[in-house]
Amino acid sequence: TGYLDRRELTSLVMRIFPEIKRRELRYFRAMLDVEGDGRVSFQNLNEIVKECNHAATLAETKQRTMDSLKQELVKLVKNSRKEAIRVFNEFDLDGSGYLEHSEVVRMVRFLKPSVTAADLRYLMSNLYVMDVDEDGKISMEDLLLELGLHDSPTKRR
Repeated sequence: TGYLDRRELTSLVMRIFPEIKRRELRYFRAMLDVEGDGRVSFQNLNEIVKECNHAATLAETKQRTMDSLKQELVKLVKNSRKEAIRVFNEFDLDGSGYLEHSEVVRMVRFLKPSVTAADLRYLMSNLYVMDVDEDGKISMEDLLLELGLHDSPTKRR
């Protein structure tokens, strides 16, 4: 018929992921059944696989950019807590003790002058992973913790 019905789709997913939980299976079926009719066409399945491959490639590229930025930051602070504090203070233009959005952008552009606008948006969204206390800003402690230079036994999430 050119389609996989609910039973066939379930069988296919369970073959690919034998340890899948029921909740995950329902989610997977919902993501594949974009028409909501309980079946998936070969064309839709093919499009989904292509989209996933494209997303994976894009994610790998963006992750390399993030890794490169972190490497530049590590080089800049030379694995020294004192140097990390100095660099933080250099980018904390208003002396608030936090890196707000504009200060983070300035730091990123300094570390990676060739950064594109698209990469910068991606980096900005991911840099807030450093915001371990979830206050919307990057504190000195957040930065030190991210760089493994924090004295406290606090662990990364």
